[in-house]
Amino acid sequence: MRYLLFLALLALASTVPPAQAQVCEGTIILSDQDDVDAFDCTEVTGSLFIGTFPNASDIISLSPLSGLTSVGEDLFIRRNVALESLAGLESIGSVGDDLVIESNIALSSLSGLDGVVSVGGSVEISSNGALTSLSGLEGLASVGDDVRILQNSGLISLSGLENLTSATGFSLLGNGALETLEGLEGLASITFGGGGLSIQNNNSLQSLSGLDSLRDCLVSYATRRSIKRIALRCTIASLTAGIYS
Repeated sequence: MRYLLFLALLALASTVPPAQAQVCEGTIILSDQDDVDAFDCTEVTGSLFIGTFPNASDIISLSPLSGLTSVGEDLFIRRNVALESLAGLESIGSVGDDLVIESNIALSSLSGLDGVVSVGGSVEISSNGALTSLSGLEGLASVGDDVRILQNSGLISLSGLENLTSATGFSLLGNGALETLEGLEGLASITFGGGGLSIQNNNSLQSLSGLDSLRDCLVSYATRRSIKRIALRCTIASLTAGIYS
């Protein structure tokens, strides 16, 4: 009898279909926590917007997105004023176009993006006041366009970008607490097609140590009051800066 029961259970198990990957076509907008909780995609072929603009969202957790492995176009995470963590995004390995993390005022860490190896477009990290470092981006090795780190008032370190080797442009603007460029040691090339190297209005920045590997840059410039002159060996242009009042 037990043997027959075992055979019956085995036959039943064999008829249960395996879980299917849920590929979601087009653009997906998650405007509130209810939308996040209902999300069941393993891939998004278009863009994924987490949060809305200009209104702030009530999203506090991204854990229901734990099965998502790729975004075919843009990934925007913005205006989520209560979101403190990106936990739940660990399975994402690639973003086809732009990765933008903007105006998440409670976000204290980028941990959760550890699996992202490549971004086909730009990376922008802007106006995230509680963010102190870029830890969580350690896996990022390839960016197809430029990198913009803008107006993150609590940012004191670029730690997390150590494996980034090239971009078409790199901008650091208005990060008032940033004291060092350590974390950019792997950046060796700023290639043709972007905005070059721009370092402006980072009022606590005392040193450009961290850019020592940069040898190939095209349109390069840097401005900050306390840095009088900077010179790097670049293929096309040397990097210089004056005192600005």
